[in-house]
Amino acid sequence: MPMATPSPHRTAILNALDRLVSVVADLRHPETGCPWDLQQTHKTLVPYVIEEAYEVIDAIQSGDTDHMAEELGDLLLQIVLHSQVAHDEGTFDLQVVANGIADKLIRRHPHVFGDAQTDDLEQIHRTWDQIKAAEKGETGDPHRLSPKFRKYSRTLPPLMAATKISQKAAKAGFEWDSVDGVWEKFHEELEEFREAIAHEPHAH
Repeated sequence: MPMATPSPHRTAILNALDRLVSVVADLRHPETGCPWDLQQTHKTLVPYVIEEAYEVIDAIQSGDTDHMAEELGDLLLQIVLHSQVAHDEGTFDLQVVANGIADKLIRRHPHVFGDAQTDDLEQIHRTWDQIKAAEKGETGDPHRLSPKFRKYSRTLPPLMAATKISQKAAKAGFEWDSVDGVWEKFHEELEEFREAIAHEPHAH
């Protein structure tokens, strides 16, 4: 199927993105670029990614759309800058980043880009989780949640990590209508722990 001609609006967006990519490339030019930009690495840029993400959140919550557009630009800069750093190192570039997320979105939305037909949000969420798990080689075994929990605790702020862990645990069946069920499960796991200490190898 031939590709549709881009609309004037989409062309303008692509031109704007191309301009940004060119500006960042100039900032990283080894001979004429900015000394600060040339010193940056993925690790030195980490604080700015976090800072800009939180400033985007603040702008969204304030309802100020002009401020939101500005802060989204600052966050977009971080993505383009990281991609340029990677390009300079010969590892990947913005094309790889953009194609990667586009491919992922197409895979995880078979009801839009494939043969699946549904408008049920719960089914859409289940399909997303199943495809995501298959991509990562995961199974439906609840014991496989442990690596995911470790990832959340490693990559997210504590309260956000706790929320994500609670949501995933609830989906795996660790959800009760009252605190009595929670205590019952707690004592059950505690008893298993004591049994393991008394009779099982330390690794278990």
